[in-house]
Amino acid sequence: MVSFQECTFLLLIMTFLIIIGNTGFPCMLRFIIWVFFKIVPRDSAIKESLNFLLDHPRRCFTLLFPSRETWVLFWVLVGLNLADVILFTVLDLKDPEVSHIAVGHRVVAAIFQAASTRTAGLSVVSIAALHPAVQVSYMLMMYISVFPIAISVRRTNVYEEKSLGLYSGDDLEDNGSGTSYVGAHLRKQLSFDLWYIFLGLFIICIAEGSHIENTTEYVCFNYLYLA
Repeated sequence: MVSFQECTFLLLIMTFLIIIGNTGFPCMLRFIIWVFFKIVPRDSAIKESLNFLLDHPRRCFTLLFPSRETWVLFWVLVGLNLADVILFTVLDLKDPEVSHIAVGHRVVAAIFQAASTRTAGLSVVSIAALHPAVQVSYMLMMYISVFPIAISVRRTNVYEEKSLGLYSGDDLEDNGSGTSYVGAHLRKQLSFDLWYIFLGLFIICIAEGSHIENTTEYVCFNYLYLA
């Protein structure tokens, strides 16, 4: 998509389709059902079916969540994409690959790149030419891209009649409020050393980005080693 860096409409449409075709699909699906529920006549039999879908979503479809979990998923996706957009915009201010793009198109490119990197694999700029910290952040986002959906599926896998089964070993905090179960999963993830390694690598890439990008600087280290 490098040839379409200034095609704002195309990039925005593709960004929307990429999101709703992947991690944003449950949000879009519930929104469509809710819209039809509002516009269908009150005495229609379809309205009752739509109401059942909204009240008992996981009885009908695996990726259809209750309202609270859908909103949590929506804001988590907004937060992840916003973090990528900010990193792309701030860290690549002096990057020749990005700085030649007009500011408005650069923001759209950042939005597209944030949505595309985790799922679609398309690039509006050469990822190899981006700031090393941005590359690390994209790698991290690709690693956690499935987490929001997986957490929502696990959170909603319990019903009044336990129609999908309550698996043994599920933690009690999974039955809490929307914020509590997200917090519980975050605490579990932070217990792994991998995240602190990622954090250290990310900080090093921010601090030493110019040296990492300089492909001729390794010669100096060779001279020091030989000395």
